[in-house]
Amino acid sequence: MDQETLLKTVEESTVDEWHQMEVQTVANWEWGEQNGNAYITPQCHSMVAVYTRDLDISIVFAARVSGNFTESWTAKFADPSASLVKVWLRYRGQVVYDVPCVVTDGGRYLLPLPERDGKGGYSLCQDKMPLAEFLFHLYGRGGAHDSVANALKRCGVTIA
Repeated sequence: MDQETLLKTVEESTVDEWHQMEVQTVANWEWGEQNGNAYITPQCHSMVAVYTRDLDISIVFAARVSGNFTESWTAKFADPSASLVKVWLRYRGQVVYDVPCVVTDGGRYLLPLPERDGKGGYSLCQDKMPLAEFLFHLYGRGGAHDSVANALKRCGVTIA
C-alpha cells in the first residue's frame, strides 16, 4: 500500500469503521534537568484507532508537542486553552504520515494546524480538508460545531 492509497482509505472511511481504545503509545521522550535532578519523561499518544476493514491501518493521536499553545485563532473559542498535538497514521505499526493538529476549546475539538496566510490571518489548504474532517469526527469530544469547516470559520481560519 502506498501513502496516497492509505490517505484515501482513511479519508473515505467512516468513524463507525474504526475501533478506538485508550492506549498509551510513546511518541517521543522529553529529558532535561529540573531542580538539579535529571529527568526523562515519555510523551504519549492517548488514543489508538484501528480500521476494522484493514487491521494494518491505525491512527494514534494526542501526544502533546506543546501544552500551552496560543495563537490568535485559538483565543476565539469559549475556552481559549489549546495544545499542539501529533496525529500519526500508521501502516503495520509504522508511522507513514504525520498530521500536526491542535486540540482547542478546552479539549472539545481536534483541528488541523493552519498556516499563516501572510495577511495577518490563518488558512488551511482545501486539499487537507477531507482528512481534517475525518479526524475531527473520530476525535469527537463534542461542542457546538458539527464540522471542522464550521469550527475553523468560528475562529477565523479561511479554507483556500
